[in-house]
Amino acid sequence: MDRRSFISRVGAGAILGATVAGISWYAIPLNEKRRVISKVSYEYANDYVPKSQAVCGPPEDEYVGLVSDDPDSFRTTLQNNNFESFPHSFLHAFKRDGEMYYERGNLIRYYENGDWQLHVRIFDAPNNQTYVFGHYEPSQQNNTEKHESGDHINTEKGHELLNSLFDIKDKSFEGTLDIDSRCS
Repeated sequence: MDRRSFISRVGAGAILGATVAGISWYAIPLNEKRRVISKVSYEYANDYVPKSQAVCGPPEDEYVGLVSDDPDSFRTTLQNNNFESFPHSFLHAFKRDGEMYYERGNLIRYYENGDWQLHVRIFDAPNNQTYVFGHYEPSQQNNTEKHESGDHINTEKGHELLNSLFDIKDKSFEGTLDIDSRCS
């Protein structure tokens, strides 16, 4: 095989591979993309990306409890209760007993004519359960400046709303939310 033929075959293979990878990426649900991006970002690039794109640890006071459903089932339950995906926020992960847990869902539900939102993050938990974290805050949609300042986050109200909507076990979080977080 001559050099020109070899280069054209390699080039065609590279184009085909990139096309298949691109199409596959669009077929992946948003929640799985966020998990993959947070894993790659935290493990390989967290020290090099801007703070706004760094992977954060969830605040301990936002831990609500455990749900008996797996994350995919609970995400569906959230969506059936008027929650929608919220891709415009920090990616989250935490380390527990030496194992990393990456965000499996990041959803919001609007309140008070869209001025406030209940923000929920879900993570894998042992025994096919789901860790639930959440807070109540000004909405990104209608109160951008208040939302971005972070001064109006109400974890107590977030817990109350989530517990009134879902059967969340009030089980203390075992372990620590240990992560090298650049977000605080």
